[in-house]
Amino acid sequence: MKLISKIKRMMALTTAILLLGICIPQYAGTVSAATSTWTTKTSSGIDGDFYAAAYDGTSLLAVSFSSFNSGHLYKLNGMGNWVQQTISFTPALADNTYTLSYIMYTGTKWVLTGMKLGTGGYDSFLATSSDGILWNIASNCSIVNTSYGQGNLFGASFHGNTYVAVGGINGSVDGQIMTSTDGGATCTSTQSDNSMFYGVTYANNLFVAVGNNGIIYTSSDGLNWTLRDSHISGPLDGIAYGNGHFVAVGANGDVAVSADGTTWTASKISGAVLYAITYANGLFVAGGESQFYSSSDDGSNWEAEAASPSLGSHYINMMMYNNGQFLAFGSGGVSATRISVSTDSTISPATGSFDKNPANQADISTTMTLNGNTLSGIANGAAPLVSGTDYSVSG
Repeated sequence: MKLISKIKRMMALTTAILLLGICIPQYAGTVSAATSTWTTKTSSGIDGDFYAAAYDGTSLLAVSFSSFNSGHLYKLNGMGNWVQQTISFTPALADNTYTLSYIMYTGTKWVLTGMKLGTGGYDSFLATSSDGILWNIASNCSIVNTSYGQGNLFGASFHGNTYVAVGGINGSVDGQIMTSTDGGATCTSTQSDNSMFYGVTYANNLFVAVGNNGIIYTSSDGLNWTLRDSHISGPLDGIAYGNGHFVAVGANGDVAVSADGTTWTASKISGAVLYAITYANGLFVAGGESQFYSSSDDGSNWEAEAASPSLGSHYINMMMYNNGQFLAFGSGGVSATRISVSTDSTISPATGSFDKNPANQADISTTMTLNGNTLSGIANGAAPLVSGTDYSVSG
């Protein structure tokens, strides 16, 4: 489907040709921006599901896991293949004793979250790195496992040296927000809730955290949090900011929109299952199970976008904008890139004829429809025509 409604300018093209018996000449510069689609790829050799990715301007890193004791970090090489990285932690974590859930880049360091084997189960952790290989685990960042499940941190965001990571106990209970004000050296639990937290972002001088049962918390400093009413009872899995609005999406197709983080408006995309959202270049894009969606306004209006090959049973866990492209990452090692599908501009009629008698020759008019591009010139075969002499354009 078409992503953004383009204003189609109708231009009346009048062509005067002195040659006889030729068709209306072709015009140059005809390829335009048009509808959008996603190209999907399932990478071999990925252990489990992609859960997050981040870019530092040089390297694109992604994390995956398939079970509680299987977490891996991958780097995209120049051939477009993911290469597993050999990483180490301080304090040391033995292989097959941790899993990875999220990664981000702050501009100065990498930040990684996940679960590590503790007493009786798995506890959450947060670690930082300057090179993506050697990681230092922050102190006091553990959400300790309980009889309900394992502790984990599913998402993170930052402002300066303040890092906020969100999660809880697997099983959608006992949500926790962990905050570090010293660049990831130590953490403090700054907010709890009966519902799990799934995502957090920082924008417009505000941290906004979302989670199960429609919970939304906001904080200006990452330390003191206020519960907001999302008017949604289902889960909110992802959140992004753009075009002056926070937009959160959830697995039940729910969408929550706010200009200030305080007052939220709820809506729903019928049939959608959404786990992730991002914003760039005037566009929100969201993904989840089977489908991608986009919104060019404040998240109030959405259009479905196709994927080729289809996502099938795969689902999207995380989305980002990187190096001029929207990217998505998900289950079974699937990744996707959003591309523009070129649609030519059109002219009607596309052919014309002239009277062989010079006395009866006359101008021929045709209508040109431009699909988001501009007219750069008109040529008769390889010979360019002169505007104002050979043809004129109006409209």
